[in-house]
Amino acid sequence: MVVRTYLSRDAFADAGDILLHEEHTGAAIPQQQEVEVMHSVSAPQTPGAYHLIVWVNPDNSFDELLHTNNQSLALPLTVGPRYAASAEVSDVFYSQGALIPITGKATLLDGSPAAHETLEITITVNGVSRRFETKTDAGGEYRYDFVPLANEAGSYGVTAGYPGTMGMPDQATFDIIGIQVEDGKPLQFPVILGLRCQWPRGSVASPEPWPP
Repeated sequence: MVVRTYLSRDAFADAGDILLHEEHTGAAIPQQQEVEVMHSVSAPQTPGAYHLIVWVNPDNSFDELLHTNNQSLALPLTVGPRYAASAEVSDVFYSQGALIPITGKATLLDGSPAAHETLEITITVNGVSRRFETKTDAGGEYRYDFVPLANEAGSYGVTAGYPGTMGMPDQATFDIIGIQVEDGKPLQFPVILGLRCQWPRGSVASPEPWPP
């Protein structure tokens, strides 16, 4: 009898899930009986929420009256990243086309630097995310220079972390200042003719004679 252990993103195992282990019991498992299967497996590289599922007789190689009860109840399992990282930007506002340095540090679970590791930088604006990869140095620190498109602008969020980590809150934010033209219409500047302007009276002191 084949017994397979899967790691699945949902509560049901199928051929597209991660196969952790396959055990052969050598014979069919009698009704109302159980067989203890023990083994150690490696966690997947991608962190996130999973379900651990055991599937008995997955190929239906043994005849049974009912096959729909051959999967165990799904056991929720969370796989965490091996290291975490921070993200910072030096300014709050940037002009269009400006280079935006993103810096930070990655640390292992024990607090030591995550040296020479790959980081994923996620930059989000208007609900759209872009992901970039960079490497940490010997001290776990990194710098990534984000080059925005020439005409893009908006409010941005930045995260840095282990590749594949999803759903992290923004660690840094910044704005790129620009002008947005509505529906492709030309810019309009209203001018009021015949308006008389009256300047306030007074004197202005200058450190040098004026005019020169």
